[in-house]
Amino acid sequence: MTEPEKFEFDIFLSYNRADEEWTRKLATRLERETHKGGKLRVFFAPWDIRPGQPFLKIMEEALEKSRKVGIVMSPESLKSDWVELERLGATYISTKEVGDRVIPIYLKDCEPPTFLAQLSRIDFRDASAYEAGYRLLLTVIRDDPLPRGESEKEDLSVVLRAPIPEPSVEFVSRQDEHGKDMLGKILEAVRRRQSGLIVLFGDGGRGKTTLAVETIRALAGTYRIAWASADGREDFSLSTLLDDIASQLGAHELRKETLEAKKEALQAVLSDGLTLIVLDNFETVSDPEQKNCISWLSKSAPCPSLITTRQRIPAVLNIRVDEMTGEEARLFIERLIEQANDPDTFKGLDLDSVSKAAEYNPLIIGWIVGQIDLAQSYDQVLSDLSKGKGDAATRVFDRSFDLPQLTDDGRDALLSLSFFVPSASRVALAEVAGFGEDTDRLNEAVKRLAALRLIKSIDIGNRLAVEGLTRDFASARLSKDARAAEFRSRFTQYFLSYSEARAELTAENHDALESEKDNLLSAIEVAFGQQDWPTVMMMVKIVAWQLNSVLYLRGYWDEVTRYGEQALEAARNSQSEEQVALFAHNLAMAYQDRGELDKARRLYTESIEISKKLGNQSGIAITLHELGRLAQDQGEVNEARRLYNESIEISKKLGSQRGIASTLNELGRLAQAQGKLDEARKLYNESLGINRQFDNWSIIAITLHNLATIAQVQGDFGQARRLYDESLDISKRLGDPGNIALMLYNMGTLIEAEGNREEAARLFSEALRIFEKLRSPYAENARESLARVTD
Repeated sequence: MTEPEKFEFDIFLSYNRADEEWTRKLATRLERETHKGGKLRVFFAPWDIRPGQPFLKIMEEALEKSRKVGIVMSPESLKSDWVELERLGATYISTKEVGDRVIPIYLKDCEPPTFLAQLSRIDFRDASAYEAGYRLLLTVIRDDPLPRGESEKEDLSVVLRAPIPEPSVEFVSRQDEHGKDMLGKILEAVRRRQSGLIVLFGDGGRGKTTLAVETIRALAGTYRIAWASADGREDFSLSTLLDDIASQLGAHELRKETLEAKKEALQAVLSDGLTLIVLDNFETVSDPEQKNCISWLSKSAPCPSLITTRQRIPAVLNIRVDEMTGEEARLFIERLIEQANDPDTFKGLDLDSVSKAAEYNPLIIGWIVGQIDLAQSYDQVLSDLSKGKGDAATRVFDRSFDLPQLTDDGRDALLSLSFFVPSASRVALAEVAGFGEDTDRLNEAVKRLAALRLIKSIDIGNRLAVEGLTRDFASARLSKDARAAEFRSRFTQYFLSYSEARAELTAENHDALESEKDNLLSAIEVAFGQQDWPTVMMMVKIVAWQLNSVLYLRGYWDEVTRYGEQALEAARNSQSEEQVALFAHNLAMAYQDRGELDKARRLYTESIEISKKLGNQSGIAITLHELGRLAQDQGEVNEARRLYNESIEISKKLGSQRGIASTLNELGRLAQAQGKLDEARKLYNESLGINRQFDNWSIIAITLHNLATIAQVQGDFGQARRLYDESLDISKRLGDPGNIALMLYNMGTLIEAEGNREEAARLFSEALRIFEKLRSPYAENARESLARVTD
């Protein structure tokens, strides 16, 4: 006989293609069953043989490694070469083992071959008797003893003939949100009701089924239990539920009656002694049949009923099952480890980190511990979990995602939400999900997602979010969806349009861009991943362009350089030398402002060399201007002046008034630094006059500030105040907090010089608040000035 340690599968299912869907449903349900503390493993060809693999070889190996071999018998299968080949696998099963390992599964009328005719079959020909056949098959796979006769006393042994899940460890007591014992709360609700419906609702894997099992164990010997599960039964209905109840209470003959007759007859059966009906996995039942079951259980059944589901049911007693507390999770993990193959494997494991990673969900905790017990590294297990791999993700997320009542629109909305960080406006979500302006579709999809607790509503429902592992699982599911590129494209195009519509330099536009900053950056990342280089470059120009961008002005320095690097790479990948020169120049400015001067010089050099190669005189002038600024910052005054003069000469030849004005401003700054205030004022005023012609407000504000500092140094406080005020008004209109803070700070020094320490303190304090938010080096100056005037 094959050695037990060789068994990888509990059962190998042989079938004909004509019977594939029926077999798939059977295999799916079997893999959800437990056996000896783990899940049943089924070899089912579509799951276990990848395209391109040698299927004959893999099937032969699987046959040898399977404890049982189930052969689905139908006229089609018995004519099939496929099944004939699998039947030849009996080579791996000795004559003595055939009766123990081979299970004929009689699906349709047919004449079995000799080698199967001698074996007792499990009969699935009558669809109404499916549950009885399924329970018998499960009993055989598990090698459990067959039930013998009918017990006069209905106790837990009768209950366990139904496919009730077996707890993997001793039950961990659970508390509700008020700290009350949850099992006691359920038992109290059952015992005080002669009829009526009790609902355990909550997200997948929270332990609803475990609580239901513990409830029936606590009631064993007092209550008769009728347990039904809708899991994996797509045709589950009120009639199916009544059949399950009838069978478990010994009234098998009622299964043949009409629905109305069954309802009436079960009234008497259920009234004959204390009874509890338990219906597990109710969320998998179709909407119409859910209504039928709820109506009968809550209004007609003469006994209490307990349902486990993922959503609240109106007008009945609902008990919410939340995640475990930290203490409950730790105790649960300790009990799991006690049953591990080698508990020493878990030495040093931070149990609280496991709980947190699993979001205190017992099903996910169990999966993590189980994977570590299979010699998988903790980091790899968490990585697999975030990618939606494993039974835990399937049970927690896929089951909800695949529910018919979620609808395709609900699924599309959920997949779309996985892009948004941290949340989506309703308009953006509708666009990315493909609903356009159809708000009714969006509202209905959102209702369904909220009912299943898959999304979170923010800002009184104006924004929506998906969080934690649900986000990870939705993202993993999206990556496998054939329409993933379509979703990504809608996401990037929405935020490209959003940014383009707000490209003008105004405070309102910058506020709008900053409010969606994370989504805009996410869109750049998605576009980069799709190699959509034009979108990457355009969005970076709007949101991360040096000097005038919302990221730069609002102090997001790291993001400016990070996405500047991405835009430069996009330009290189698009093989546009002109764009490479442009983005290299812009990124150099960002590095220069951060004090990373070597990086800045290297990028300026790359930019100017490309501009020279292309004969782009404007590009040469602009980069010479910035190289002059770089030289000035390094104290190389003569070199800075030379570069500025070379830049302004090119701008004059090109007739570029903007270029001339910009360099005049820098020459003024250079003169001011050397103490040549009259020359500086003349250059600033010349620059100011040109910039006013073009409404170049960002440079105008800077130039006004520079003129104000000269007036302040020369003691003309009235002129200085007027210039500061004008610069401050422009900066507020542009939404430039850095320049606003600088104006406030300088006005504070002016007010301090005039002797008004209280007003100076107010201005320094306001400037300090902005500088600190922007992580500006000027914060220290403001802090020292504030301390000085408040001593």
